[in-house]
Amino acid sequence: MKHTLTAFFILSFGAFLFTSCGNPIAPKARFSTAYQTENRQKVTIEMPETYELSCIIMALTGYRNVLEGKDPYIQDVKKHFSPYKDHPMVRHAAKKFRKLGLFHHTQLRKSALTLEFNDNNRLVKSKVYSLKRPLSMILLDLQDRPALLRDFIEKTNYRAFYAQHKSYYQDQLAKAEKYMPVRKMWAWAESQFPSRYDNYKIYISPLDGGHHFTFHLKENGFRQTLMFISPGIEFSGNRSEIEKEGSWSRIVFTEIDHNYVNPVTDKYIKEIEAAMPDWKKWNKTKDGNKGYYESTYLTFNEYMTWAAFTLYAYDSYPAADFEKINQRVEDFMINGRGFHRFKEFNRFLLETYKKRTANQTVADLYPAVIAWLKEQP
Repeated sequence: MKHTLTAFFILSFGAFLFTSCGNPIAPKARFSTAYQTENRQKVTIEMPETYELSCIIMALTGYRNVLEGKDPYIQDVKKHFSPYKDHPMVRHAAKKFRKLGLFHHTQLRKSALTLEFNDNNRLVKSKVYSLKRPLSMILLDLQDRPALLRDFIEKTNYRAFYAQHKSYYQDQLAKAEKYMPVRKMWAWAESQFPSRYDNYKIYISPLDGGHHFTFHLKENGFRQTLMFISPGIEFSGNRSEIEKEGSWSRIVFTEIDHNYVNPVTDKYIKEIEAAMPDWKKWNKTKDGNKGYYESTYLTFNEYMTWAAFTLYAYDSYPAADFEKINQRVEDFMINGRGFHRFKEFNRFLLETYKKRTANQTVADLYPAVIAWLKEQP
């Protein structure tokens, strides 16, 4: 009975955390008229102080082995904060991560949006975001142990560390602005899917352990989508600028489009489940992804969101660059993530997209994709 309840908990929370639909443990938002005016049709890419704090606490627990990275910044974090890996705040987080670590990691990073530092060096509640109680209390967040958190900030001299590395953060943000043309992706997504959003917010950290996710919020008539991703890696000199853009863009695009793909999948979910009755035939999940995509719904959405990036890349880049970008995407999906039939799915959708009629969108191609799935062994 205990194992049955645990499995139910995991599946239920997985559905909440890995869909872009408004889930019950997403933060609440207060989008005032002034906020809407200031942020409508804007894209912001950020590395906020409280968000990086949450990532450092996670890294110190050993979860996802983040501190094994060779990036100089990661090594600076390791050198500065490792003496505090047994701090009670870190031990509290580590205890949570030992069970359902993925879900605690997601909620910890969401909760970072609900806090900010004021001019008196104190953590105060955000004027925009707040946690939903009591459901959010099941999972880890930065407000779990306020006294321990304050002590950790003071003892580690966290704010001085963050200030000393602002040039690094600014460099990462500048590269993201250069190689992630989010406004172009936004326009493409809304030309191909029915969902509409008023604002994009993207949070990046090299300490996120490669765990990317997205969700969206709607309040007072204002729709905002939020993405949480790693920055792109440094490339060798033999990649063209377009290839670099393609590699960085893929990171954020495959989160952006969950906010567009998932609602269309919801519309066709019965047909998709009938066409893909055994998700294991499509998903030999690698260790790093285990437990993430163990359903037809989640497996199909990963195939569809990544294949949608192929279509965006096809529309956006010269043929020679597109072929290189697409090859890397297919290789990563198959050999890196375990979606072993991605190439055939991807190529079918691409060919179907090329042959579409003038007024057809990607959303209109779902029936053709479902019909093709039914024919597969």
